Amino acid sequence: MTSFPAAARRVRTADLDLLRRMHMLRECVLRFAPYGFRATWHHLLVSADMPRRLPDDPNSLVRAVDELSEARALWTAEQSAYSARRLAEKAAGRRTVRKADTWHTWSQVRLAHCPDPERHPTDRLPVVVARLIAAYRSGEDWSQTCPLCGSRFEQRLCRRCGIEPCGPPTFPVRRSEVEASYGWREIWRRTSVGGPGGGIVDFAPGRLAALRSGRRLVTEVSTSTPGRRAFVDITPDLTEQDESFIGRGWTVKSRYRSFRITHREYDEQLLSTDDRDVGAVLVRETAAADETALVAVLADWDLRPGWFDHASNTADPR
Repeated sequence: MTSFPAAARRVRTADLDLLRRMHMLRECVLRFAPYGFRATWHHLLVSADMPRRLPDDPNSLVRAVDELSEARALWTAEQSAYSARRLAEKAAGRRTVRKADTWHTWSQVRLAHCPDPERHPTDRLPVVVARLIAAYRSGEDWSQTCPLCGSRFEQRLCRRCGIEPCGPPTFPVRRSEVEASYGWREIWRRTSVGGPGGGIVDFAPGRLAALRSGRRLVTEVSTSTPGRRAFVDITPDLTEQDESFIGRGWTVKSRYRSFRITHREYDEQLLSTDDRDVGAVLVRETAAADETALVAVLADWDLRPGWFDHASNTADPR
């Protein structure tokens, strides 16, 4: 078995075959994956802007392994300090782990497990790991709220960060996980690549199919003040053909749709009531003539397409 440091050295070895270096990056992720293997892998592809054709940007492998190594160094340093402290406590006769320290016994996958490989925190891994360590050190109970953003978990999931508390789920596997698995082949092969930059495709295959079939996508975003919740939704414009097909229970899938992008903010206490529109604010709204324009709007709004989910999986009241 190859250790993390040995695999990382091979990733950085420029005269090795690129495919071999990619496989060594996989070995690194197998040994340190704060979001779980699939979500961590997807994060690195996006963060390093890794192209489908590795010869187009071989340095993307180095960027990916450097980010992962930096995050792992924070985790191993924390674990080393904990081990030293436990040795001292045992020598002093304290055999029981303090409640505030039980998180040190977790697998690193429990730090911020993300069941959907395309929905995870977007900051660099070292930033996320440092914030998670600080949150868990506080000794607060994070079983109901996200240790990264403080949002309350909904159905065992942070809808803002994609984090699931308590690590990987037990069986039966939720439908959302099964749906997410369908896009894994495209992620692994980097076949969903497009645009002049050659980076990872903006929308997950399942989400892109939903937009092309006329279904809304939504993401929760930060708010202007506490006590509010805000959402940005992408609504495909329906055509007469759509209307006629909907009447028959069918859908029309088209690459040539236009879209309306809307940012609304609500009173958190009224969100799940009939008065949800009381105090609601339309922050901004715009249109996009096609998919290329849609991606440009999201970039202008500082949003990543990968953040968006099916509307039914969010708390959006519309």
